[in-house]
Amino acid sequence: LSALNYCLPSTTVCPQLTQHGPQAGYHPVAWSWLVGGIVERATGRHVRDIVSDLVCKPLGVNADDMLIGELPSSCKTRVARLEHKPVLSLASMSPACRGDSAPWVLRTFWRDLCRAESAALVCVGNSTLFRSICLPSSNGFLTARAVATVYGALANGGALADGTRFVSEAAVADLFSRLRPLNSGRSRSGP
Repeated sequence: LSALNYCLPSTTVCPQLTQHGPQAGYHPVAWSWLVGGIVERATGRHVRDIVSDLVCKPLGVNADDMLIGELPSSCKTRVARLEHKPVLSLASMSPACRGDSAPWVLRTFWRDLCRAESAALVCVGNSTLFRSICLPSSNGFLTARAVATVYGALANGGALADGTRFVSEAAVADLFSRLRPLNSGRSRSGP
């Protein structure tokens, strides 16, 4: 029984915690189950196969260099172990974890919560169980070359340098228009 098949029904009956609208959000794991469920039911295929056919093949990326979900035994020796680097001070933390506008007590709690979450995610991410389930938001296994190929195509308007089209220019422009503003307070513009 896959994690998706087990967890998707549980996710769909959870009570809604936010109002519908442009700011609704999902935890990345819940998002994985929802999107994975939609992909599987719409196509009749596993999300890992969709990524292989619609991303890897058009970009010329070896399917073993961009895996979503269960890590095949032939690839297990290629995967680096995650490491936890403890955060030593609030100044070294990202603004999101610092909680700059919060009272001191809350900032301290938030820092400790971020430290605990980071350590826990490293333990989970290195586990055999985690590497054997499909969570598209959380356990993709990609080589640096595969990531660079995807980002390069996106930065080039959806095409590789040789002109091979990966995704339409309109889709790339739409993607960039939806990016949240970065720390600069300005919206990031597309290619």
